[in-house]
Amino acid sequence: MTKFFICFLGLITLLNYSCQKRQAPLGSELLQELPAPVISDCHASSEVLDMYREDAIKLTVRSIESDITDPDHNTVEIPQRRIDEVLDALIAVYNARILPSRYYIIEQYDLHTYFGPDLHGFLFMVDSSYTWVQKLFNGNTLTGQHQVDSLFQLYDLNLTYAWPWYGGYIESSKTVNTFALARKFESIPGIILVEFNGKIGH
Repeated sequence: MTKFFICFLGLITLLNYSCQKRQAPLGSELLQELPAPVISDCHASSEVLDMYREDAIKLTVRSIESDITDPDHNTVEIPQRRIDEVLDALIAVYNARILPSRYYIIEQYDLHTYFGPDLHGFLFMVDSSYTWVQKLFNGNTLTGQHQVDSLFQLYDLNLTYAWPWYGGYIESSKTVNTFALARKFESIPGIILVEFNGKIGH
């Protein structure tokens, strides 16, 4: 069945409309003056989907992280259905050639989510007096600290960058919600702090 996405394009249309007004109308007046939403197809070639997939993932993580009541707030693996919803919205904009704003969004400025969040890792600081920390910096991924070892195995983690006895950058081979992942390390004895949106060498 053909899918259509209306709400996101209605928002884009609203933003375009509001830029032309010195003062936005309020209440029922606003509803009366809103332009009709644009209907657009959410299907695209694999090439176009690949262009916007990372944008969709980043926007999904941003949305989840911004609401502590979100049921996925502490879920490390990002729900695919939520990524697909955002990707549909982005593709709808891409396909909405009738929408004047589309030229600026897609053609002229080629807008993307160029900055965070990091989708693979996070920075951390440690107390080097802990035995598991010493083992980790000596290259042992099995440190003897149950929580650390479980997380490293579950999410295929590696210590990619290290400042011995000080901290480093833990990275997953998977695309994950690094905010949720970092929070799982926060309560581990020996962890001084985690930087939820640190990114190195990418």
